[in-house]
Amino acid sequence: DYLSLDVEPIRLAMNAGVFELGWNVHNFGQVLSLTETALREDVEVGTPPGGSVASVDDLRLQLLSDQGIRVVAQPILRLMDRHPIAYELTRRGPAGSGFEAPRRFFNLARSEGFVFAVDNNCLNTCLQAARALGLAVPVHINVLPTTLQRMTPLALEALCEGFAPKTLTLELSEEAFLGGAAALRGPCETLKRLGVRISIDDLGRARGTIDNVVFLHPDVVKLAGGLTNGASQDVRKAGTIKRIVALAAALGCDLV
Repeated sequence: DYLSLDVEPIRLAMNAGVFELGWNVHNFGQVLSLTETALREDVEVGTPPGGSVASVDDLRLQLLSDQGIRVVAQPILRLMDRHPIAYELTRRGPAGSGFEAPRRFFNLARSEGFVFAVDNNCLNTCLQAARALGLAVPVHINVLPTTLQRMTPLALEALCEGFAPKTLTLELSEEAFLGGAAALRGPCETLKRLGVRISIDDLGRARGTIDNVVFLHPDVVKLAGGLTNGASQDVRKAGTIKRIVALAAALGCDLV
């Protein structure tokens, strides 16, 4: 319990838990990626800054209701002239709940076991907003890879209703991939045939490799900010980015 030093003792605390591994986890690197992400998200759930929600049940009802999720349109600009070439529709939780940020309410939903229902509601809300806005440029919408894995072919087809080919892009976070991209290949190929573009978001944020890019052959690859920040002073980051740029060019992917 204690380490004795000359000045004063130091008390150590440790969190321990059980993590279920899927059948498609094949190596220790995947184990580290999954457990590291789960631990970080468990720590981040906590009590929201500036207050607390009355109960998890209340927040669940809000997040799954028609009015619980708010949609914000963020422009994606062309660097040379800052002209909007697309819009990313991002999600916000109930106003005043302390869980407005997506990471906060998704972490809570994941820990309480209703993350699929929340992500499905977020996806449908963003799709409805995109159809209502009638934007003249393409839209990008985030969705968890596990949500796509659970969708039937009919549900995947329903996503495309109201969108012209190549005007809807679904962004999948590499950090949320469970056991690689094998289970996503079928849904992604179905969506591509229906005219939906696939993007891998936050590439380089998790411990995963660029194997997902090769396997899924996405239309767009978005580099994680943690990979690009400080790359000019970090030889390893710069080398990784150069390899990803070369891979994207070889596969014909747009790079963001």
